[in-house]
Amino acid sequence: MLLLAFLLALSGLCRGEGILPAGHLSGGVGGKVTFRTSLSPPQKPFLTVSWSFKGIKIITSTSTNVTAPEYARRISLDRSTGALELRSLVPDDSGEYSVTITPDGEQQNEGRITLTVYELVTKAVIHSPTLVLIEDQTFTNMSCEASGSIDTRVWTKDDRPLRADGRVSFSINNKTVYIQPVHSSSHGNYKCQINNPVSSATAAYNLTVNYGPHNVSIIGPSSAAPGQRVDLRCTADSIPPALFTWTFNGNVTLVNSTEYVIERLSLDSTGNYTCSAFNPVTMWKNSTVLSLRACCSAPCWSLPLVLLGALTLRLGHFFTSEVSFCLSYYAGASPHRAPLTPGPPPKAPSVQ
Repeated sequence: MLLLAFLLALSGLCRGEGILPAGHLSGGVGGKVTFRTSLSPPQKPFLTVSWSFKGIKIITSTSTNVTAPEYARRISLDRSTGALELRSLVPDDSGEYSVTITPDGEQQNEGRITLTVYELVTKAVIHSPTLVLIEDQTFTNMSCEASGSIDTRVWTKDDRPLRADGRVSFSINNKTVYIQPVHSSSHGNYKCQINNPVSSATAAYNLTVNYGPHNVSIIGPSSAAPGQRVDLRCTADSIPPALFTWTFNGNVTLVNSTEYVIERLSLDSTGNYTCSAFNPVTMWKNSTVLSLRACCSAPCWSLPLVLLGALTLRLGHFFTSEVSFCLSYYAGASPHRAPLTPGPPPKAPSVQ
């Protein structure tokens, strides 16, 4: 048993399996690779260094080099370490390479490694059917193609990883992504990166999904002082941009833009403003309402203080038409500027 173990150990030393890196080596068409050994330059030159490809010798070096004709201008040998450089790579160079090195006065060393030569990835492109895509109604797909040796494909949307979910799925090799059906969130920029160990290429595609209008809203005040300019702006999430129309208290206006401007607020311009957004592709319509009321200036904001001060100063019969306007509004009557009828001045308290 001990003898067998010794012979196995000796066999391993003779093979020298550690003189080439573990795993495999990659190279690109037209490029070069170097097969490096783990040996350091010896004090005395190696007696022989021999490299083979798929069992056929390509170079043998003793006192001179004997090189296979087809490799004469494509290889260089470093006799100090046994490293071999192979240039002008072609796909047919893929396969197993082996080296045998005999040091002076030592055991023979061997090593093996596999080389894979990849064609460079070029001309990456994303193809997709030419369709008018409408949210929740239509389906689509995008296919990622390129020239060269394709190892992997990686998809992103708006520069974030694209993952499978209830709408998104991928083919087995990630070549094609399916969106069934499209959603407003499907709208955006898609990229496909095609890789192999020595090169990569990226293709981009802008996917247009028609959707909306969603989230229609009116930006503007719900109250303003009479005579003040009021700007109302309507917004909506929509592709393509929505078309807007405005109605006032149920009556159609001539305003067909995002903005509705009231130059001077009056009682006649208070009420309900409705903005309707329409998408001419999806044929969807949505609307929202803003109720605009008139409010006084400073006295309106501090009406209780005004009344309290007026009573305290016994000036109730001097209320102005402005205060009358505010009181009428808060009482629910139509605002107007008619003065209040002055009443008798309050009596002085009796003294007991």
